[in-house]
Amino acid sequence: MKMSALVNRAAVMALTLAVGTQTMAVSETLPKAAERAGNLTFGQDASKANEPEELNLTLLRDCGLSLAQIRQQARNIYQEATRQRCDTSTPFEIISPIVLTQVEAPSEANQIKYLKPRVHWIVYYVGTIEPIISLFRQDVDDTKTGISKITVPEDAKEEMDPIWKEWTVGIAALEKELTEISNLIDSDKPENISLARHAIALFKATQDLEQTRHKAYDIIKASQLRSCDKNQKK
Repeated sequence: MKMSALVNRAAVMALTLAVGTQTMAVSETLPKAAERAGNLTFGQDASKANEPEELNLTLLRDCGLSLAQIRQQARNIYQEATRQRCDTSTPFEIISPIVLTQVEAPSEANQIKYLKPRVHWIVYYVGTIEPIISLFRQDVDDTKTGISKITVPEDAKEEMDPIWKEWTVGIAALEKELTEISNLIDSDKPENISLARHAIALFKATQDLEQTRHKAYDIIKASQLRSCDKNQKK
């Protein structure tokens, strides 16, 4: 399946999951929401997309919000892949792992323990994060081609060069794991173990990008502090 089709499938799944009389309201709202989502940006308004934008602390913070959304959906996919039957001896409470990279990846021997993944839910989760990852990729590509321009303080450019490269590699890792999960969705029998492992890998990719984001934050913050010192001395 092409990843771009996942958003539409996610919308359909949202309708399927709607309850009772709410279904009509949701069906009327989704097209409008999808249209507005087409103008997603990390920083400035879409109407100013071709204007240079400063890489500042707010923009870096907002990228972190998007990474957090991807991490949450990775948790959801993992939980769906590792559901087990609930009986009188099973804990009723759902304990969601906060940090998936601290969870041991399930082995093939455990496959028999898990319930068949509910594909509709996985499509919903994947369709939620696909636009975010696509936006990350689009921003990287547009910056490379010059369609959009992000300005960096002169005294921070040298330090930021390797950060840009790290960021590009990290976005590619997100895309890879999302594609793997999407392919599993389309298979006749989605494998719980593979889904869980790729959910963990997707989570780890966001953690790696978090480290890169924090490096960029430290560089830009130091640059802004130096600028403030210079202005005070004038």
